[in-house]
Amino acid sequence: MQEKIITPALCAALGAAASYYGLSPVLSFSKPLPVIGGAGFVLIAAISFLRVVSRLYRGSYALTRWHLLALFFAAGFALGLGSLGAARRAAAVHAGLTPERVTGISGTLLDDPRTSADGRGNALVKLSESAGEGGARVSARGTVRVFFPAEAVPRVKEFGRGSRLFVEGRYIQSPRGILFRASSAHITAPPGAFEARRSSARLAITGFFSEAKWGGLSLALLLGIKDKLDSSLAAQYRDAGCSYILALSGMHLAIVSSIIAFLLRKPLGKKAAAAAGALFIVLYILLVGPQPSLLRAGISYLIGAAAVVFTQKAAPLQLLALSFLVQLGIDPASGGTVSFMLSYLALAGILLAGGPFAAVLRGRLPAPLAGPLAASLGAFLATLALCAALFGSVRPVGIAAGLVMVPLTTVFMIGSMLYLVVQPLAPPLGALAGQALSLLYRALS
Repeated sequence: MQEKIITPALCAALGAAASYYGLSPVLSFSKPLPVIGGAGFVLIAAISFLRVVSRLYRGSYALTRWHLLALFFAAGFALGLGSLGAARRAAAVHAGLTPERVTGISGTLLDDPRTSADGRGNALVKLSESAGEGGARVSARGTVRVFFPAEAVPRVKEFGRGSRLFVEGRYIQSPRGILFRASSAHITAPPGAFEARRSSARLAITGFFSEAKWGGLSLALLLGIKDKLDSSLAAQYRDAGCSYILALSGMHLAIVSSIIAFLLRKPLGKKAAAAAGALFIVLYILLVGPQPSLLRAGISYLIGAAAVVFTQKAAPLQLLALSFLVQLGIDPASGGTVSFMLSYLALAGILLAGGPFAAVLRGRLPAPLAGPLAASLGAFLATLALCAALFGSVRPVGIAAGLVMVPLTTVFMIGSMLYLVVQPLAPPLGALAGQALSLLYRALS
């Protein structure tokens, strides 16, 4: 059992997590040199130590195996350290002027603006220039979250991610760090062709669902857009400890991938269906946006699909470890987000504790309840400490509530996808699907 669980991929992931989260409170990175030097030191020290030990105990298979695992842990430690440095440098705002003197910023929109209940929006902007009093213009770098006034949000959303803009306003300090409160926003350059088509598709789908009362929930589940989600419904999910259902994650991607596998496996075969499914998942993530929990699920799916194509076995825990390493390497900043940490902890809890819980519950509960309940218990225990530290409370009621909410929400999401396809092609069938979705929405409310 030990050799099946403790693998090079898992050791590398543990090393990356140890440096990224363990050293985050005590290290600051202003230049890449400490990152490179620290990573090099760890690798050299580990290799030197293991070479000395291996000479003392040459010929031992167990030592050779642990030698290899320790090297992967050291490599993961170096990756985590480098990712931590990259994330710190990306988050650092260098305005070029003192924040008090800045009256405007120029930059590129990095994500899709989110709208709050009062109509205002916010989005991340990659800085390129700062403006000050007297017409001063200086270069700037870093990323900052910008809060837009309500009247500017439609225009910003119309052009979407990738567009360049000039924003007037001022910097403010908050518990979450430095932010920029805008008084006006001006688009200075449209996004590239791909981003423009992506934004147009998102706006079209948003308009497609906007007229239905239940459309806000469909948009939250399909695209992660919560602008039109009924606040009372969102509060009910939160009070029931089921807010995670509304955050795009592995559950939502599993629904999408299952439908793809069902439709494609028979006509294309297992390998071709896996490759086609991987392409569809990539397009879906590009449309939705690389949200940390969704990106985790997408990377896991792509690695699993590659294993199927090349006829390799892919254990779930190793898929999770490899996904962690890949995501931390390509998007270092995501490692510090709450959704990233909760996503990996929850799935690790399901994989490690779900089986033992299922064995205990087997025979005591019907199989359709024992499996989901075991998974919920594993995820709850794995995320318990982090939720208590971040939110000051935990909601164990979500373990039981999820047994009802997850199946109903899954059916609602599948129905929304069918409605999106059927309504333009066969309006009468679409009307029937809309009525079914309305009934489901009432049940969830």
